[in-house]
Amino acid sequence: MDNFMPAFIFLLIGVFISMIITERANKKLEMEDKAKLIGLFSGQRIYNFGMLIAIFSIYFMNTQLEIIGRFPALVLYIVLLVAYIIFTNYRAQSTLRKNGFPDAYIRSHLIATSIRMSSLIVYFILILL
Repeated sequence: MDNFMPAFIFLLIGVFISMIITERANKKLEMEDKAKLIGLFSGQRIYNFGMLIAIFSIYFMNTQLEIIGRFPALVLYIVLLVAYIIFTNYRAQSTLRKNGFPDAYIRSHLIATSIRMSSLIVYFILILL
């Protein structure tokens, strides 16, 4: 638990940077595109959050039940999170491209999402080690 504060600060910085990137990208969109974004991703947000809850639940269940060792569980957890990040970014990129969003916006979206998820991974690594 000694790493909690540095890990939490790292997470906040990652989320803050991600928010700045997203806000700057959103400002460059037309109003129609901003409205379209809400409709495109509203159903996916619940699914994506559910996947995160499932990944975290599996890890924390293992810490309580000790089905596999702590280090293999951490490695599995990180692999699952990285796969989750790749999958959600790929799906978001496909959706944005299919709906004609500019390449600059898509790139900003992918960078912001990757920063947010990477900071979450680092947060949990620092907390759990």
